Amino acid sequence: MSLISFLIILIPVTVVVLVLFVKSASDQYEISSIAYYNCDLKKLWTLVTDFPNQTNWRTGIIQVEKVSDISGRNIWQETNANGQVMKIETLEYSPMRRLVRRLINENEDGEIIWIYDFAEVGEISTLKISEQGKLLNPILKLISKINSSKSKVLNRYFEDVANELKVSLKIWKS
Repeated sequence: MSLISFLIILIPVTVVVLVLFVKSASDQYEISSIAYYNCDLKKLWTLVTDFPNQTNWRTGIIQVEKVSDISGRNIWQETNANGQVMKIETLEYSPMRRLVRRLINENEDGEIIWIYDFAEVGEISTLKISEQGKLLNPILKLISKINSSKSKVLNRYFEDVANELKVSLKIWKS
């Protein structure tokens, strides 16, 4: 079989497999983990909600700035080391209990919401982060299905918090 014949067969088969793979991928996903820190809850809350200073301790974040919004929404823009810019809106802010933030997706190809739940158990403070996503773009669905690093991103965030607070950390996947 010649190379051209092989490619004529391989390319359509690959396309069909990719289409079936994308169609089987769910539009929605949710991941969550809980981190346990040996520190005061107020200290943890203050660090996580001090958005402008996150460039000092979050890995890969090089700029955070408040975005003006005439409707009064609380919007922050983060720029990472790769130059990717994300606008994030705070939907809920319940001091020392809960923070809910949403990625503003101007392309309308999905939605990501992060829910931060804080609690205190004796001398231990907990932070549970849940990421809820809905991907409509087939290419993003394929990338998401192949790339299972969402938990790694949450764990990196938890580690950054622990390093900044200079406390020990224990992570449990929910």
